[in-house]
Formats: sequence, structure tokens, C-alpha cells
Amino acid sequence: MRAQKGPLAKGRGTAAEGGGGGEKPAGGSISVPDESQPDKSEDKSGEPDKSQEPAEIEPQKPAVPAEMTYTFDTATGTLTCSGGGEIKAGGMAGFANVIKNAIFETNWGKCKQAIKKVVIEDGVTAIGESAFSELAITEITIPDSVTWIGSDVFYNTQITSVTIPDSVTEVGEGVFEKCENLSSATLSKNLTAISEDMFYGCTNLTSIQIPEGVTTIKDDAFRECGLTSITIPDGVTSIGSCVFTDCPITQITIPASVTDFSYTSLYNKSLTDITFLGDTDMDHVEGWFQRIGVEYPVTVHAPAGSVIEGYLNRQISEYGAKCAFVPLP
Repeated sequence: MRAQKGPLAKGRGTAAEGGGGGEKPAGGSISVPDESQPDKSEDKSGEPDKSQEPAEIEPQKPAVPAEMTYTFDTATGTLTCSGGGEIKAGGMAGFANVIKNAIFETNWGKCKQAIKKVVIEDGVTAIGESAFSELAITEITIPDSVTWIGSDVFYNTQITSVTIPDSVTEVGEGVFEKCENLSSATLSKNLTAISEDMFYGCTNLTSIQIPEGVTTIKDDAFRECGLTSITIPDGVTSIGSCVFTDCPITQITIPASVTDFSYTSLYNKSLTDITFLGDTDMDHVEGWFQRIGVEYPVTVHAPAGSVIEGYLNRQISEYGAKCAFVPLP
């Protein structure tokens, strides 16, 4: 597994206060007192009891466990996670003991291979760092109660598709890194960033829709991914380094909203057509051009009279570069 990186910028650990640590009983579940029931002790204040008046009665809400509960079905290899807190990584106590006790195996490395499917029930609020990393799971269900997902949660798993609900506002680094079987991913419309290494090495992921609210695509987000096409929303302002490096993508459009742009994001020999909808400064194209534009026939579209036009035309006329410039209307 790759080296762990730093925590999320915000929100990390706050949901973990009620998370499941500690040892679990052999039965594979935890019984938690129902703390949501009203206190029925006698009111000695002398004030009239208005709790029974029809207008004041509220529907009884179901109790939410204060800590995580895990059960494991050995016949189907299904791990079910329920509770009101954060799912911890199996190797950090979490659900490890439940699996071990169910299959009579103490070697956690072997136990990890027994988990084929994960069901997260409503009420769980967070999925902690590396929670399901390197498990043999092929299926995952994430409920609307989850609000954030930590780094490396599905690192190097066998999942083929995933839907991150709109309740999730933040995800950590490398969430789906090296998920080579992942071919379909639906992202929360409330994400503002595609995190670093998010889909690094997802060789079967050929397309994805970036939510309109995303403003930042961080370093290596789609590196060595199977992308053949992608649309970058107009609201994106920052694209990090090596974002599309070694993807089979052939065409890309950089919206005018992008003001922070790393030329290394275009280090890709498959690219044959690049469109800049806005102007940019020399640093945004020079490094890329020196690595790719001189040696490979790439057509660059950009506004007429832009910095890009002037720079590329000089390279073509003075150095015989193979790159071609086409002005946008």
C-alpha cells in the first residue's frame, strides 16, 4: 500500500468520536442501550404536565446506536456496518474481530479476503481512513447519512462501480487509487474538489462526470486512468500537476475559468487536440510544449491574439515544431 498522506483539511476525526474501536463479542454484534427513550421519572416541579397534550406530542424517532455495530455473513461474504459514527479500518480493531470470530481465523490478512461485499446502513456518518483498503470486496453501498470519506478508503479493492451520495461533501486522497476493476463512478454533486490520487491507476474507468460544483482538480487525480474523454466544468479554477498523465485521452478542453494550471497535467502522448477557452500566461504552456508539442503533432485551439497563439506560432516558425495553432472564433 502506498505511503499514508496527511489528514483532510477539515472535518477529519470529528465524526470519529462515536466510532467503533475496542473489542467486539464473538457474536459479531454490539447491543447498545436505547438512549432515545424519554425520561419517565416523576416530575416533581409542580408544573402541569403538558407532554400528553395532542398538539405537543412529536413522533417517536428510532434510536440511533452510539457506536458502530458489525455483522458478517460467512455464506455471502457480506459485512454489514450500522450505527451512528465512523467506520474504522478493520486492522485497527474496527470490524476485524467480528470477521475473525466468524471464520475462525486469527490471520487478518486471510480474513480480508473473505469480505466480498460491504453494506453500510443508514445512520453511519463517516467512513474513516483506509477502512476497506485492500479488501477483496466487489460491491459497496453508501447511504445518504455519510457526510465524508477518508483517504485510501477503497485503495486497491476489486469494486466495479460506486455511487457517492450527495450528502458527502469531502473525500480524502487516493480514495479509489489502484481500483483497476472500477468502470463506473458517480460523484456527489456537493463535492468542491477531486482529491489528489482519487482515481490514480483506475485503468477501466473510461469516462466520468465531474460535478458542476467542483473548483479544484488536485495532483494526479486521473493519472494512469483509462479516461478516453472528460468534460471539465466551467467553474473549475485550479488543475494540479500530472492530472491526466498517461491516460489514453486524445482531446481536452480547458475552460476559461481556470486560472491556476500546471502544464504537467498535459504530459500525455495520446493528446492530439487541446482547446484553451481563455488566455493564459507563458508558464501554462511552455513546459508542456517543450516536452510534448515539439515532438508530437498536436493541434492547439485558443483565442485569437492570445499569449498562447503568439508563443506557439514562434515555436512553429523558428523551430519547426509539429504543433499547429487554430484560433478560436
